[in-house]
Parts: sequence; C-alpha cells; structure tokens
Amino acid sequence: MDVKPTTPQRPQQPPRRPPVLIAWQWVFNIASLALVWLFVINWPRLAIRIRLAPEQSLFRSPWLLLLATVLVLLGTAALHELGHLLAGRAAGLRFQMLGIGPLRLSRAAPDEQLRLTWQRPRGLSLFDGVAASLPDSTDNLPRRMLIFALGGPLFSLLQVVLSTGLFFFLVRTLDRALQWAWVWEAALLSGVVAFLFLLTAIRPGPYPNGLPADGQRIWMLLTDPPTAERWCALVALNALDNRGIRPRDWPAELLQRALARQDNDLDTLHALLLAAQTALDRQEWKEADDYFTRALDLPFAWSGGMASRFAVEKAFLAAWQEGDIDAAESWLARLSRSETDPAVQRLATAFYLAAGDLETARLRAARARDQLRQRPRTGTIKAELALLESMFV
Repeated sequence: MDVKPTTPQRPQQPPRRPPVLIAWQWVFNIASLALVWLFVINWPRLAIRIRLAPEQSLFRSPWLLLLATVLVLLGTAALHELGHLLAGRAAGLRFQMLGIGPLRLSRAAPDEQLRLTWQRPRGLSLFDGVAASLPDSTDNLPRRMLIFALGGPLFSLLQVVLSTGLFFFLVRTLDRALQWAWVWEAALLSGVVAFLFLLTAIRPGPYPNGLPADGQRIWMLLTDPPTAERWCALVALNALDNRGIRPRDWPAELLQRALARQDNDLDTLHALLLAAQTALDRQEWKEADDYFTRALDLPFAWSGGMASRFAVEKAFLAAWQEGDIDAAESWLARLSRSETDPAVQRLATAFYLAAGDLETARLRAARARDQLRQRPRTGTIKAELALLESMFV
C-alpha cells in the first residue's frame, strides 16, 4: 500500500461556476453597493440626529459602539442558527449542536446531557454560527432537511424586517428619534448586518473554504434529487453514529446511496470517510485503503486541509497490515505535534508493533484509548476502541 505523495493533484482547469451562483454574486454586489449609497446620501440627516442627542447615541463612545457591533453580530448569528433548530424541531429532527462563535452547546448522543464547551475562535469565526439536528428515521428526509435548511434564512429575513421596521418607526418624528437614538441606531445596524448575513447564507454554492452554504443545500434539495439523496444518506449515517451504532452495523443501502455520486466536494469526501470507517470496523483492510486512496485523489481533500487525515490512515494500514515502518515513521515525523489525535496515536501503535517495540506500542495505545474515552461514545468511537484492542490479540 503506497502512501499518497504530498503534492496535490489539482484539476487542469478550475470548474466553471454555475449560472445561479453568478447571478447571486451580481445580486450580492449590487445590494452591497446600494447599502453604501443609501448610507452616504442619508449620512448628513443621520449625523444631525446623532449630534442633537449626544447622551443617547451609541456614537458618544467608540467602545460603546464596538460593544453594540459585537452584540449585533453575535445576535444575528444566534438568531439565524436558532431558526435552523426551530425549523428542524418542527420537521421532527432532534437537537445535536448549536455553536455561536467560541461557544458550543451540544448533545453527543440522545441519552446524554447537554454540554457547553469553549473552542478557541480563529479570526472572524468569532462571529460564525453553526447548528445541527439529526433525524431518528429516514421518512420524508429530503423534505424535512429542506425545512431545516430554510429555517436560518427565514429567521434572518425576519430580523431584517423587524429591525428596519423599528428603525423607520423611531426616526419618523424628531422627538422620538432623539429620545431613542441608541435604539434606532442599533436597529439600523441590526438590519444591515442581518441583510448581509442573509445574502451570504443564501449563496447557492459553497463558501470559499469549501463548506456548503444554506443556499447550496436549499437549491440542491429543490433541483438536484440525486445529490440531495446523497446528502440525506450522509445525515442518516451521522444520526446512526450519534446513537452509538458502530459502522459495521450501518445499513449497506445507506452507504451505497452516500457513495452513489462522486464529486470534488465535501459530501463526497465525507462519504468516503464513512465508507472507510465501515471497512475498518469490519476489518476489510483492502477496501478501507481503497476508500482512503480515492479520497486523496480528490483535489478538495488537499485544498480543504483534510489530506493528512487520509494519508495517516493509509500509513497506518501500511504499517499494520504490511509492516511498512518507513511510511508510518515518515508521517509520524510530520505530525509530531498532533499528540491529541487518537488516529496519530493508533498510527504510532502500529509503527512500534511493526518495529517490535511492544512496550511502547502498548503505551501509545493506552494514550489513544484515554483520548477516545474522553469523547462521546458514538459508533465510530466504539469502533476505534475495538480496533485498538484487536491490535494486541
């Protein structure tokens, strides 16, 4: 089993953007310019109101204005994700996770309590949001996932309507505008942020980082049934994993649906990973290696930063099944700082077993088990623990 070289295999030509994404880009650019134009031509009138109410305005202190901006950004993200969760609840999905900036509220399994965790934000991710809900059955799943996907944009649209309505209500008369200056300023800021947030969310394609936007999911569910079926199969498999069902027990029909369409995107990569985890749990080593190889053949694996994950798995299989310690040693040297990754510890276990150092191998396996036991007992975590145990049988 050869380990894929680190040089990415990129397409000869970048894929053409679909017409609907080009149209969205024009709408986004025109709407953004229109907002700037409206702000410029109305700034003298707004500035007069702000100067007439210096004690009521948010502009009396840059720190107060900064605080208001941060709260509006976080609140906009929270309202959008809450819309997803409420829509998912209405569609019969159960809550799994809500993330706003660095805070994550999650339930890893249906019978576990909610856990609030802190994750260090990266750059503008301080104002990002994410929500996840999972089904307990596959009945009418495309329709239910469409409802879930629509919930966030609809709540953002509601924020736009309410914020702009409050703003125009307060500035219609001068007395009201002066008395409630900070309120209409916050409403104006909220309306503008929510409008831009809405336009960004309904993008009918992936974000620059490759993650799908709400608009891409909605457009896919409405116009592309085969791709929608693949995504729904992935959602159903994640639900089984979340319930603690090991990959070896996942229905083959769901895996076939997840693998039915092969594109250079996140869903294809996700499907290949789930298929490889299933093969590993069934000890079908050759099939698992084939899935990891196919994942590494996707340019998205490299541009999305996931190539090292699959290369580590190929190095593990090379060391574990063929005793190829050179491949394992090469990747261990590159990933020497990934001490908190159980997959790296499993690779190190296979390396030391192949090298004949049983004591160090047991130490690395114990370290991997400790790391895994701190995580929710999902099906894939149970399979990882079983795989580690089988290495010493």
